[in-house]
Amino acid sequence: MREQKTSEKNPYEDIIMLDHPEPRSHKRMPMANRAAQFAPFAALTGYEASLEETTRLTDSFSELSEEQKAVLDHKLMLIRTRISSPRLLQNGSDEPDLPVKIRYFVPDKKKDGGAYLTIEGTVRKIDDFARTIVMAGGESIPTDAVIDIEIS
Repeated sequence: MREQKTSEKNPYEDIIMLDHPEPRSHKRMPMANRAAQFAPFAALTGYEASLEETTRLTDSFSELSEEQKAVLDHKLMLIRTRISSPRLLQNGSDEPDLPVKIRYFVPDKKKDGGAYLTIEGTVRKIDDFARTIVMAGGESIPTDAVIDIEIS
C-alpha cells in the first residue's frame, strides 16, 4: 500500500478562503435570471406539435345504406317543399321557420378521417347544383356528408 503524505500542500490553499470577487464594471446578475439561462430548451422545435397531431383521433366516414339514403332524401324533399312555399308567419316574415338538426361528417384537413358535427337551425335553401344545404346562419353543408336530419 502506498502511504499518503500528510505534508502535501493543497495548490489552492492560498485562495480557498478568499471572498468571491465582485465585478467592477457591472452589477451581478440576479439569481432568478441566472437560473433561467440554464433552463431546458426545445432542441426539436415542432416535435411536441407533431406528436400531438399524430395522437389526435379522427373518426372514419361510414357509408349510409340505401334505406338510410332514401330516408334522408325524403326528409330533404320535405324541407325543400316547406322552403319553396313559405307561408306568412305570425311575426310578418315570409322566411321559412323549420327548425332542423343536421348531423354531418367533416373531413380532417391534415390526416385521414374527420369528425361528425351537429348543427341546429333553419334551412334557408337547398342548392341542387352545388349539392349543399345552406343554413340561415350562412353555413353550407354538403348533402353527401349528411348522415342524419331531425325535423322539429
